[in-house]
Order: sequence, then structure tokens, then C-alpha cells
Amino acid sequence: MPLEVSILVASGDQDVADFLDREMLALGCHAVMAARHSQAVSATDAHDFHLALVTEKLEDGSGLEAVAALRRKRPRLIVYLVASTWNDSIVEQARRSGATRCVVRPTHRAAVEELLEDALEASCATVDIATGSSRRKPAWVE
Repeated sequence: MPLEVSILVASGDQDVADFLDREMLALGCHAVMAARHSQAVSATDAHDFHLALVTEKLEDGSGLEAVAALRRKRPRLIVYLVASTWNDSIVEQARRSGATRCVVRPTHRAAVEELLEDALEASCATVDIATGSSRRKPAWVE
């Protein structure tokens, strides 16, 4: 993982935030932590993030609202909603809020590394000019 990878982690759960912060550091990434919706959105003024990881709940409200606000402010930013559990309802809510993908909260380093690799690959996807087709599958396809 290159040292210049910058990740926004927005979580109202301090244990989740601490875990992701530790893992990002161990993987050589720069993580900016935000516990509140307003902190997450304003962090994009000072940093050019490669990825935002937003949990379902923030200290001041819904992570889904933060996802929508981040996508409005930075439409090209890859934003993953990090859910505590997987179900069709949260996936649909994440899609409607503009999340690039909905993922279950990672619990070990290998899962965090896989999540980062997937996000960075998606951010580098190219489009064939002749056909207009993308060389990557849509984020919602597992």
C-alpha cells in the first residue's frame, strides 16, 4: 500500500474508529478520523481522500446522511458505507444515499487490506474510449 493513500474514517463508534485507525496506519495509509457528520464533510476541504469509510451511525446522526453529503460535495470520492450487519435493507439505503459500496465492518487486518485494495482498484478503473465500456464491474456486484 503506498504511503500517500489518504482515507477518511467517519464513525460514531470509538472502538471501530480506533481499530480502523490502527489498521490503516499498519498498512501505511494516512487516516483522518471524524466522529460527526460535520467533521467528515469539512475534512474534505483540507484533504484529497482516496476513500471514505462511513459507519451507519455517527455521533450526531446517520452515516447515510454523511454518505449523501460527501457524495454531493465530492462526487468522484469513493464512499463505502460500513454496516454492522448485512441485509437487503441497508444495502438499498446505502445505494440510495450514493454509497459506492456497502460493506460489512471488517474485523481483522486482512479484511481491511482487501477492502482498501478493492477501493483503490475501483478508483483507478478506466473506460475504453472506443466502446465506452468500463473495465471494472459495478460496485454493487459482489
